[in-house]
Amino acid sequence: IYKEQKMRSDLQEYYKTLDSISLVNSDVDKKREELKIIVDDFYRYALGISVKKDVLEQNKELSSLLLSTVENLKGATTRWIENFNSMLEKEKFRSELKNYFIVIIFGKVKAGKSSLGNFIAKNREQNQQINFFKYDEAGQEQSIKKLKEIDENDGFATANLECTVEIQGFKLSSMAWIDTPGLGSMVEENGELAKEYIQSADYIIYPTNSSSPLQQDEKAQLRELFEENKKVTICITKSDDTEEDELDGKIIRVLRNKSKENREQQEKWVKDELNDILGKKKNALLGDVLSLSVHTAQAAIEANDKDMFGDSGISNFYSLMNDVVKNKAKSLKENTPYDGLKSFIDNEILGNSTSKSTMSIATLRSSINEFEKQIVENIQKFQNIQKNLNADITVQIDSVVAKYIASLTQSNTAKILKKIDKELSITISNMVDKNIKEIMDNFNVSLNTLSSSLSSSENFTIEDKYETYEETYETSSALRKFASTVTFGFVERTYETITEEVYIGNNKNEIISNFKSNRLQGFMSVARDNYNSIEKDFFIPLEQLSKELKTNIDQLARTVEEFKNNLK
Repeated sequence: IYKEQKMRSDLQEYYKTLDSISLVNSDVDKKREELKIIVDDFYRYALGISVKKDVLEQNKELSSLLLSTVENLKGATTRWIENFNSMLEKEKFRSELKNYFIVIIFGKVKAGKSSLGNFIAKNREQNQQINFFKYDEAGQEQSIKKLKEIDENDGFATANLECTVEIQGFKLSSMAWIDTPGLGSMVEENGELAKEYIQSADYIIYPTNSSSPLQQDEKAQLRELFEENKKVTICITKSDDTEEDELDGKIIRVLRNKSKENREQQEKWVKDELNDILGKKKNALLGDVLSLSVHTAQAAIEANDKDMFGDSGISNFYSLMNDVVKNKAKSLKENTPYDGLKSFIDNEILGNSTSKSTMSIATLRSSINEFEKQIVENIQKFQNIQKNLNADITVQIDSVVAKYIASLTQSNTAKILKKIDKELSITISNMVDKNIKEIMDNFNVSLNTLSSSLSSSENFTIEDKYETYEETYETSSALRKFASTVTFGFVERTYETITEEVYIGNNKNEIISNFKSNRLQGFMSVARDNYNSIEKDFFIPLEQLSKELKTNIDQLARTVEEFKNNLK
């Protein structure tokens, strides 16, 4: 009896601490309302975003990207509101336990969760009352009819827990111990239900089976917990072996604690793995990694085996729990709701976690940036088309005129040029239309009216060209010429000038050159009008909308970040 009392005394301080502390739930409701207003304001902005149908019809790729971006904004804010309301719904569970330090044991099937809870409940002080309860899948609390004394088979229904969609727990003094269904069980709803209630935890105990500690899915679960700013203690449970022994000549199976060396090796390995998972969140881990065996601890109490009890590791666990409740419970109770709100902001809204939400500001910003990038690329392509416009139209004019130039005469000038006009209008219209449609899907180029307007206002006529030549002849007689020479010009000579026009060709090349220059200016003017219309009616509105989206998402990020930083 003395040994049993001595072993129980190692546990008593923890139970006394549970009786001595008082806790008050943190009041974070006002801050939640402030955040809801921020999200609601952005939601109303997102709903008000509209784009004219004629703008959307111009470029299917850009329009699709734009509509996707806008829908993402609307969808994201809708999701934030839904998840926020879901978080508030889960907080109802916390409100029901507002004066309790909420400890949730969270882990895989067969990790020893229920056994640990039963041990804590069973070994409480005799004067401590315990109230067992469960929540069904509808979230309704039900009392569990139990005998007053825990040692009369009172406790959790461990055999059935893993196959039911229920949350079980007990209230003991200032602590509410919540036992979640097993993650990874054959019933998928179990794991999902456990994750829902984890939001309310002030403190989490994460058991991992000694037979194969910290498997890949457990590492992923722990990473999620750390990203949600939860405070966690890791326990390597079932740290025992069954060995064969001889009793009264018979071979029996006996439960033994794993060796100290074996436990230390497992603890070191788990710590090393945790270092990679924790990253910068070192303070998320409360206490050291512990190895323990609930079964050997209970067997030791019943057998008055102090050595087995000491080797079970249960005293270390109780010592840690006592420290957490005595020195950290009040601050955890106060800060946990704020940590949960910060986690919601980081994970759901800002997208700061490694497992980023597909509807976070980070992903929305990426979508807006991609939209902006596509606009810039299309504008650059559009500018290149404009830059080459003069050369492209010149090539088309030269090509069409070259087909008719040989047949152009004085008598058919007007007819041929009109024919050239018509063909140029179609050819250049098609060229400009093709260039624009590299960017635009539904933009009609209007160049067909150019031919008639130019022809009616101008007169290109081929005319013969003559050049005037003048030649001066001396008309004096031979005697007069002699006298002029002898008298040193005293006697004047006489001269006569003859003017003659010589045919040198026609002005056909000049007419063609003027015609081509005139048409180049005319087509350039009309094409630029079309390009200016595209820029005014399409690119400028899209650029403005892109800047507006970027400005608003950046402002939302700054507002939410500032709000988060101002939380306790």
